[in-house]
Amino acid sequence: MAATAFVGRAQVLGHLGQALADAAAGTGCVALVYGEAGIGKTRLCQQVQEEHRRRGGQVLLGRGSPEESAIAYGAVADTLRFARRAGGRRGSPAGV
Repeated sequence: MAATAFVGRAQVLGHLGQALADAAAGTGCVALVYGEAGIGKTRLCQQVQEEHRRRGGQVLLGRGSPEESAIAYGAVADTLRFARRAGGRRGSPAGV
């Protein structure tokens, strides 16, 4: 399958890229991507993830759904639990 061009998100990519650069310099953060269904959240995250991995970085992915919105930080907690079980192996399903 051929890759499609990624356009129209330069400002958001810049913010996320700066967050990754800051993390590499020792200043961590958490970035949450949210919005209406179909606006490109998954594609945006894939783009950032691919670029970060090309630079040798590690990526943790978490997903939330409206059905789970009553669980505070549920997606973050699930992501961290999965990463811990994966033991930091590169290429694991969590992207660690």
